[in-house]
Amino acid sequence: MVGPKLELVNITKRLGEDLVLRGINISIAPGTIHVITGENGAGKSTLAQIMGGVYQPDHGDLIMDGEKVRFREPADARAYGIYMIHQDCILIEQMNVAENLFLNQEPRESSWLGRFRINHKQLYEEANKLLSLLPVKINAHQPVHKLGLAQKRLIEILRAYHQNPRVLILDEPSTSLNRTEAELLYNLIKELQQRGVTIVYFTSLPEEVFALGDQVSVLKDGAHIGTFPVKEIQYNRLLTYIAGADYKERYPKLRVQRGAEILQVENLVSDDILDQISFSLHRGEILGLTGSAGSGRTNLARILYGLGKVSSGAIYLDGYRITFNNARDAIKAGICFITEDREQEGIFPLLNIKENITISNLARLWNGLFLSRHREERIAEFYKLELGITKTGSETKACNLSGGMKQKLLLARWLYKNSRIFILDEPTKGVDLASKIDIYNILNTLVLEGAAILLISSDLNELLGMSDRIIVLNKGKIVADLVNTPDLSQQKLLDYMTQ
Repeated sequence: MVGPKLELVNITKRLGEDLVLRGINISIAPGTIHVITGENGAGKSTLAQIMGGVYQPDHGDLIMDGEKVRFREPADARAYGIYMIHQDCILIEQMNVAENLFLNQEPRESSWLGRFRINHKQLYEEANKLLSLLPVKINAHQPVHKLGLAQKRLIEILRAYHQNPRVLILDEPSTSLNRTEAELLYNLIKELQQRGVTIVYFTSLPEEVFALGDQVSVLKDGAHIGTFPVKEIQYNRLLTYIAGADYKERYPKLRVQRGAEILQVENLVSDDILDQISFSLHRGEILGLTGSAGSGRTNLARILYGLGKVSSGAIYLDGYRITFNNARDAIKAGICFITEDREQEGIFPLLNIKENITISNLARLWNGLFLSRHREERIAEFYKLELGITKTGSETKACNLSGGMKQKLLLARWLYKNSRIFILDEPTKGVDLASKIDIYNILNTLVLEGAAILLISSDLNELLGMSDRIIVLNKGKIVADLVNTPDLSQQKLLDYMTQ
């Protein structure tokens, strides 16, 4: 059974004094994955909650298969087969996977008295059937509190699927997931689409449009900019719709006088991965580094941070040859590394904002035998203001922040440590456009103050927009070290990456 045709007709919504949605008109074809995208504040979540029955529109109609429907609460939407997965996980942590999957719908014993008892054998049999749809193995007996966020997301979607949804609405479901975890989520969504479920997927990440969508609708400032077949729209055109015609100005690169050489790498060789790597990095410089998957770019970053072994070659810092036995040595030398996987290797998810910032230099907080919590609070508030880290208090746990805020949090940590060389691996991956511009401005501030940045990225527009020079790795070798001039193009970089 294929899901219904959905039509949003002139949907208008005001929250307080703000006109959040301005006459939205979107048609969603049956059995498709329809992505609705836009920057934070575009009105996506409000529209999702109207479709899911959380809010009611002030004006306009939701039409299913030609019939006007009105939802006063989420139960009304579910009665029509519309289920919503919210941004926040709503599983019951103390229960196990099977119990969450069939909450309030547990199979019962067949006898008259047995209807008051759960049939546990059937419960786990049916749970395992559902779990077999997943691209990763999850034990039905596993307590939910022991699962990662990605696994919890998958369980939430399976629970909704068990209700036989005609339409599944997902509001920013990949928030806080790394690339591998997001792929698991995408695979399950595509599987449900193949089973006839219509998917409405809300996201602020343009890359998810191309990873998932059949159709994409763009919202901007509460208005519907347009709906397009994903196969027919180019990435840059989509960015123009999302951010406006001036989106290219979102690479606010400042030209900074290059200072003295701070880091030099000579003929570095490592475990058949890196071969004769030589380059230099100067104060006040953003050096871009790119290459295809397997080129060795992340391996190089980890070696510079003391996390990899060098077979031969040398690394010089301020003209002195150095050897890092571990990351602690690199940190003492003023080098920081913000990894691509900020969830697993970057933030401390259960610590709050101020603890995530100050953990890099607790010595500055000692007040006799104790840490000065007052000083810690003042430091956190300073960096929150400087970097634009959320409007919530410094007691907010890091796991509850958006991807952009988490990345700013990591930058704040190393600014507090007085780092002078910043190695950034995919620093804007999974970050909304508004937060990207904030991060780029932070990078500008760093180089103005004399820091040096190694910017590792697969986003060639980002490298062209923010780098002074760009190094290209191919199969562990540097194949190009290019000054970023106006005639340097994506195509030239791609040619080096694939030669």
